[in-house]
Amino acid sequence: MVPFSEAAEFIGVRSRTTLYKLIRLGDLPEPIRRGPYNFFLQSDLTAYTQRLAASRGSAAQAQRIEANRSAISKALDGKAAKRAAHSRRSEAA
Repeated sequence: MVPFSEAAEFIGVRSRTTLYKLIRLGDLPEPIRRGPYNFFLQSDLTAYTQRLAASRGSAAQAQRIEANRSAISKALDGKAAKRAAHSRRSEAA
């Protein structure tokens, strides 16, 4: 799951406000709420970027979107690993 705060970067928009607009327009599904936090499924964000690329018909745009998604996915994996390591350290203390 992708935190709401990182979803804008994931799909290549500039702000959270744009995410809210995309949700209102029905282009993105409502985020999943977990306690005080909102998340998107990575598959929903990927599907949106693929629809966007297909509608533009640009292979170069699709490649940029995919590269951006891939880089962010790797960053999210790294953050998750750091959180898990921090959690293990906290539990050990």
